[in-house]
Amino acid sequence: MATELDPMTIRYAGAIDARAVSQLAELDGAHLPDREVLVAEIGGSIVAALAVSSGAVAADPFRRTACAVDLLRMRARQLDRPRRRVRLPRALRGVLPV
Repeated sequence: MATELDPMTIRYAGAIDARAVSQLAELDGAHLPDREVLVAEIGGSIVAALAVSSGAVAADPFRRTACAVDLLRMRARQLDRPRRRVRLPRALRGVLPV
């Protein structure tokens, strides 16, 4: 059985996770309408899931998942930020290939 000290993985859910995410949502009484879902996995089990575009969350009600949900929200915000273009210093612009 996984504990809070076990490493947590935050990743996109794949097709292989569809059943586990669906069961988690049903267990929590939540609805995750999006196809793009982030999951928090501890000890090989998905303990929380977040729909990226809507922010809807499903979490295992029988485990401590507040930290997992917070991390999922933080990662979703990171993914939502527009990527900033990096400008090279003038001296390097002509030297380095782009």
